[in-house]
Amino acid sequence: DDKVDNDNNKLLQNNHGIKFVDVRRVYFMEHALGIKLHHDVGGYVRILSVVGPSPEECQQSQQQQQQEKEGSRKEHQQHTQTTSQPSKPQPHATAPIQRQGTIHPGDYVLEVGGVWDLHQPISLHAWAVLVKFIRECRRPLCMVLAKRTTCGGSSSDSSGNSDNSFASKAVNNDNVANGE
Repeated sequence: DDKVDNDNNKLLQNNHGIKFVDVRRVYFMEHALGIKLHHDVGGYVRILSVVGPSPEECQQSQQQQQQEKEGSRKEHQQHTQTTSQPSKPQPHATAPIQRQGTIHPGDYVLEVGGVWDLHQPISLHAWAVLVKFIRECRRPLCMVLAKRTTCGGSSSDSSGNSDNSFASKAVNNDNVANGE
């Protein structure tokens, strides 16, 4: 179960009055995380985007390739003509990013690796150290993620910042994890 096991899972509040809901763990099994992280203007770490195919998308791609392969075999058997043109290579399915748990763009990162408590805002210096930690730590890596609630209690993915400020300090963790 990816849900964080505590009594505060329904509503978690930090010292600044920010409330989080849908608190869950995500485990990253390899260095390519398949996410872009962002240190927002308020000092919180957010999921900017989720990249890479999901296991479901890879399975669909593999099934489609298998159907195309079977279709071309039948076609070849029906039309046994010899041609001098080489056969077209079949496209390969992109491997899924190996992770367990649910990630959504806009999620708040509350913990990383069991040692980084990100319930409170962090400084730019701490952000740089966190990025280095993510690059260098062993896998599997666990992150605790959550959605932020608005005053009315509904979940919200916006931090109140414009799209430009949200993307200004984004980090592509595929590159971070690979040391690029």
